[in-house]
Amino acid sequence: MSSIKSISKAEQRRSDLSVLITRPEESARRLAEQVMALGLTPIVAPMIAIKALDVASEEVEALVKTSVDFLIFVSKNAARYGVPKFSQQQLSASGLCAV
Repeated sequence: MSSIKSISKAEQRRSDLSVLITRPEESARRLAEQVMALGLTPIVAPMIAIKALDVASEEVEALVKTSVDFLIFVSKNAARYGVPKFSQQQLSASGLCAV
């Protein structure tokens, strides 16, 4: 029974609770909206930034054409920045997977 009472107290104090969000700015805004929808106060303080790297495109394209059977992107950001680096022909010739 005591756990039910403590949950009830926590719900009563929910508006006094704050959540530190350290995600990159773009995804932090979406998470902050979800936190506010729960009645909590978001504090957005991005600690990292995601950006594409300049890679030797010709070298990578040559590898994809000759040696790569699958392109696997392990995050939304990897897919967002990686997919545009390859032509549609290269992507359709290789298997494409976003995890």
